[in-house]
Amino acid sequence: RFTPADLRRHHLSCTLRVHETQPARSRVASWVAKAAQEWQLSVSGGAVGEVNTGQRREINAGYFRAMGEAKIIVTCNPSNWEGDFRLWEAMATGALVFVDEMHTPMPRPPIDGVHIVVYDNSDEHAFLVKLKHYLERPWELRRVAHQGFLHALRHHRSVSRIDWVLRSALDARARDEAAAAAGQSPSVGGAGGGAGLELPGNRTWQRGAPAFSETGESLKLFTGTGGSLSIRNI
Repeated sequence: RFTPADLRRHHLSCTLRVHETQPARSRVASWVAKAAQEWQLSVSGGAVGEVNTGQRREINAGYFRAMGEAKIIVTCNPSNWEGDFRLWEAMATGALVFVDEMHTPMPRPPIDGVHIVVYDNSDEHAFLVKLKHYLERPWELRRVAHQGFLHALRHHRSVSRIDWVLRSALDARARDEAAAAAGQSPSVGGAGGGAGLELPGNRTWQRGAPAFSETGESLKLFTGTGGSLSIRNI
């Protein structure tokens, strides 16, 4: 049975593992623990931190139970790279998900204030302001949580990502075949090649600039040198 986020029994869930190799996660977990204590909030699983020793290669009932009983789930990307299973696992529970800023392009990214709540993992005050805002406004909590849940189911399941990868590859092959038929060599970024990200509407993103698409069309990272072209799906 699906319970709307605002009606769940616990205020928070934060299952981040605290470790010296993960300073960002450790920092955020301490913020959540402090808020829970000072504001007398109920934490799913009884405390902030790992629920058990389960790993990503298993479906862990305790882990999902803890998240499924919380109104808000606070997660954080790894300190040394961006992207993990936790974000999508959290969104799949239907809770309101707090996650730190992400910059890697992806198809149909979740939007701050629409599908998720984005925070700065170096700004405790701003994080706590956002957390209190949604705890005090259950109607907003439910709205964003529900929209995030539907967005994840529609666009961020495994089948969604595989479909995107295959469509990207087919689109790339079709363009290469058209270029070959016209006697042209695939090239990117003008003379001498370059690196960028193909976006809908013949727009190109260069490294260092944000590139997000809500159209659901393919996003491809490409590099071109002379007459060669390589495409890597992100």
